[in-house]
Amino acid sequence: MVTLGQIVGGYGVVTLINTVLSCLFFKRAVKNQPANSPKVSVLIPARDEAHNLSKNLPHWTQLKYPDLEILVLNDQSTDGTETVLNQYASQIKILNGEKLPVGWLGKNWACDQLARAASGEILIFVDADVTPEPEAVAYTVATLEKYKLSACSVFLRQNLSTLSAKGVIPWVLQFSLLAWIPHFLAPLKRFSSVVVGNGQWFAMERTVYSQVGGHKAVKNSVIEDMDLSRHLFREGIAYAPILGPHIAEVTMYRSWSELRAGLDKNLARILGPGLVGNVFFLFLYFGLLLALCFYWGVGSVAVVLALVLVLHRFGAIRCNPLLWIPGLLLAIFLLLESMFLTRMGRTTWKGRGITEL
Repeated sequence: MVTLGQIVGGYGVVTLINTVLSCLFFKRAVKNQPANSPKVSVLIPARDEAHNLSKNLPHWTQLKYPDLEILVLNDQSTDGTETVLNQYASQIKILNGEKLPVGWLGKNWACDQLARAASGEILIFVDADVTPEPEAVAYTVATLEKYKLSACSVFLRQNLSTLSAKGVIPWVLQFSLLAWIPHFLAPLKRFSSVVVGNGQWFAMERTVYSQVGGHKAVKNSVIEDMDLSRHLFREGIAYAPILGPHIAEVTMYRSWSELRAGLDKNLARILGPGLVGNVFFLFLYFGLLLALCFYWGVGSVAVVLALVLVLHRFGAIRCNPLLWIPGLLLAIFLLLESMFLTRMGRTTWKGRGITEL
């Protein structure tokens, strides 16, 4: 008879094997200059982003790329976003966001407006909390060239500035991405569910963006990056997710309250989606908890090795091991909370209620 300890051990080993395969199949951003330099438009939607913009706009305006425009859309902000943007008015193009139409979510509508105003051959959608490296755009264009891609999204280096982020983000973002998703199935072309995307840095050729309908095709999606990636995949576009910790750094959450609000909005939709998918990922999280806390052995060693490998690939190997178990417990709590709020229709973001039509 198979015991629970044996099941947990097997689960840990399978997790490690999938992590190794993911690291082999997941493409990495290059670190060289592109052969060609098409015009690039960097597009930044901003709603109440005064803090992030004051920190990151100096980096955006110092990028090393010969043909570049930076567009920032002020999405009806109520903080000092407009004041910060005006300080860089000579170096960036500022757009004032139009009223949110019925049937759209805020970020998707902002990205649609930005794309319509852009003139670049390549569009790079980024979040306001992203801090780019000087060669970030050049490396992105070179990555598209190397892999012969028309679109890619880049998973960036995470700046985990709080204890809660240091404990939770490695489990809900980095580990779930590389340890649980069978990326080796993506080339088979029949498994769009394993295709992933990251809206923090999403690049694509303008012609491709228009061809697939842009953000209008995912206008009411909370996880528009994932849905847009799968849309590109199903349309036969040469798209790939990319690991690029040397491209840029992102500070997703600066406090526990920000982290909780952000993951309440996204977590149940990303891990699943749907009740069956959510429950499946809950079992995966509880399996980690059993391996690390109750059934020490081969499974525990495999889980730890998988996590260390994941953190290494993301350039976060210094993450404090003392936070792993508390972070795992918080991740389980946040997934449960996100499931409840999503099903009750009570998720919000930046003052707007979220309703998927």
